[in-house]
Amino acid sequence: MKRTSFLLFLLCLGFSVAAQDVGYGFKAGLNFNRVIGPLEQNAQGEALEEYVGNTGFHVGAIFNFKLDRKYGVRAEILYSQKGGRYFYEGPSYYTLYTIDAEEINTTGIREETVNNTLSYVDIPLGFYYRLTSWLEVSAGANVGVLAGANGAGEIIYSGISENSGNVPEFSITLAYDYRRDETGDAAFGSGSEFIKVDGEDIEIPSSAGAYYEIPKTEEPWFSLLDLGAYAGASLYLNKGFFVGVRANYGLIDITSDAYDYSLQSLDENDDFISRSDKDINFSVQASLGFSF
Repeated sequence: MKRTSFLLFLLCLGFSVAAQDVGYGFKAGLNFNRVIGPLEQNAQGEALEEYVGNTGFHVGAIFNFKLDRKYGVRAEILYSQKGGRYFYEGPSYYTLYTIDAEEINTTGIREETVNNTLSYVDIPLGFYYRLTSWLEVSAGANVGVLAGANGAGEIIYSGISENSGNVPEFSITLAYDYRRDETGDAAFGSGSEFIKVDGEDIEIPSSAGAYYEIPKTEEPWFSLLDLGAYAGASLYLNKGFFVGVRANYGLIDITSDAYDYSLQSLDENDDFISRSDKDINFSVQASLGFSF
């Protein structure tokens, strides 16, 4: 991270020396996001998962290193929210715990939704070209440093135990802080639900953290760095004020393999089945800004 920041600083410094003029600006707007990745399927080839979009925002500073009247190099520093909503519906499993902390393995039907908000400090660096006095195109690369990762959603589950005991439908609110949550974090007590399975009393938490179902490892769920490419266009309403649109396409996997696992089934030893998916960020930014 330090090396990347230092290299970007040197690049910007070099361009500022070589450029005929240096301009500054400000931009802000909305991000229309989603995560792109492979979907788990059932035996009939039907998708059990779905990634859909969510909305965030971006805000930050612009630095224009003008090499000519029409073109130059642009660097930005943005706070930018990315991520997306995740859905799962279909056959699954759930491990319940008795009051004495004994495990009861179950299979059943799960409905799960999580709206993930990933906050980055983005540093886009690229080239721009003025096609006309009012139309500009740009393209380049983007390095993002993860500043926060949160998720909110719900699990609804029902099924049967290994001893054919009925598991009544229950729901758990999901409140994830992927960077701070610890293994087993959940809210019990007031608001908890009690069910009976195989003659045992089971307390269902009212809410659960990111690592309630699976243990936390030394690896972060979401990578600290994101790398992508972008292309966009801006329409200048006067000399400095513009509206713009930009597509950002991620190039690297943002999730750790340690948490890429099947929700459909466990293996013969009741262990998680690894999927090692490549999940990438994709977002479209709509901006208002000015530069001078």
